[in-house]
Amino acid sequence: TRHAGQDVLKNLADLTGMYPTFAGSIDFQGGKYGIGMLTKEKPLSHRRVALPCRSEPRSLLIVELKDYYYCSTHLSLHAADRTTSVGIIIDELSKLDKPVMLAGDFNAEPDEEAMQLMAKHFAIFKKEGAPQTFPANKPEIEIDYICLLKSGHVAKFEVSGHSGKLWYYLVLNPADPKKTNQRLGSFFDSFGITDYNLDHYKKWESKLGAVRVKHEEYNG
Repeated sequence: TRHAGQDVLKNLADLTGMYPTFAGSIDFQGGKYGIGMLTKEKPLSHRRVALPCRSEPRSLLIVELKDYYYCSTHLSLHAADRTTSVGIIIDELSKLDKPVMLAGDFNAEPDEEAMQLMAKHFAIFKKEGAPQTFPANKPEIEIDYICLLKSGHVAKFEVSGHSGKLWYYLVLNPADPKKTNQRLGSFFDSFGITDYNLDHYKKWESKLGAVRVKHEEYNG
C-alpha cells in the first residue's frame, strides 16, 4: 500500500493474468505491507509464518502448487534475528511433502551466519555475472537469493539406456557441456552419491534433479 487505496499486487495480477497471494506483515498507510507472490498456476493453499524482528514483524510466505512449494521472505535488518529466522524457515520447510523453492531478500551477505546456516540445508543458486543485488540503482552487495531445499519428496525421473557410465552423461546445460561437466562432482555430491556407480541408483529415487541425458559427448 505504498500507493494509497491501491491493491498493488492485485493490479499486477490483473495486468499479467497471474494469481496473487499475499501475506501481510504490518499495517501500513491504511493497508498492509508484507510478502506478495504472483503465480501462473492457481495455488492449492498458502500460509504465513511469523518471523522475528526487533524493529518490525517479518514473514515467510509458503505457497503450495501442484508439484512443489514456492516460498518467499524478507528478513530482519538485525543479524541475530536473521539467524533465528533461518532456523524457523528450515524447520517449517523441512516438514513439507514436495520440492521447496525459496526466494527473497535475506538482508545478509553470503559469509554471514544466517547464510552459512542456509547453505547447510539449501542449494543456493549462483547468479550469472555479478552477484551483487543491493542497492538496486548501483548494486554493491549480495543479499537476495533463490534457493532449493536439499531434502524433501519429489517425483522420480527416468532415463533411457543402461550403461555403467550412464551418470557421466547427465548434462544440466546441453548448450554448454564443458561447464556442466565441471559441475558434475557438485551435482553428484548434492544427492549424497560419492562413487557415482550405477548400482547405487536407489539413492536417486525421490530426489530432486533436473537433468538432460546427453550421449553424444562427454569431455570429463
